[in-house]
Amino acid sequence: MVNATIARWANKSKEMDAANEVAVRALEEMGHTSRAAIQMAERLALSNHAAVKMLVNLIGTSAQTLQVGHSESGAFLVTETDRVEIEKVEPIEIGAEQVMTVIISELDLVTKSCKVSVVGDDQPNRRVSGQITDPVLGVPNNPYSTAFDGQAQIAVRCKPQYSEGEIDRIFISDAVQE
Repeated sequence: MVNATIARWANKSKEMDAANEVAVRALEEMGHTSRAAIQMAERLALSNHAAVKMLVNLIGTSAQTLQVGHSESGAFLVTETDRVEIEKVEPIEIGAEQVMTVIISELDLVTKSCKVSVVGDDQPNRRVSGQITDPVLGVPNNPYSTAFDGQAQIAVRCKPQYSEGEIDRIFISDAVQE
């Protein structure tokens, strides 16, 4: 899984496919279906870009190359060229403010972060990270905590952030009274 994640961010599709194959086989042996294993590997790769950047940070300063594990298990030599590709900053695309209906599955009142499922999304089990800037979140029995407690849908005014054409994160500014 580590090598598949590194290969994904280094844009090495051949190495990624080889490492994914090993990871999927291992997950299948643990009882996961092929589809679930593939989705798990992709989610892991997407959520660990920062970790991969930290891992390859030594290349070019105190190390010339890096390899995690053996070639038989999908490992490959990571070079300075790969480091440059991994550390590339992708432009952030922020959409226009809009109203979305969501179901809040996680809510942190301290950091004001949340995880939501967007109602009507073509991937109904997909959860998106969010940040709530509405100050009403600090008030007891606010619309967000009430919706979270009841696992009810809530309409929110937000700006979505996109990655590769899909909603990656939402920034919630207000609850919309229906």
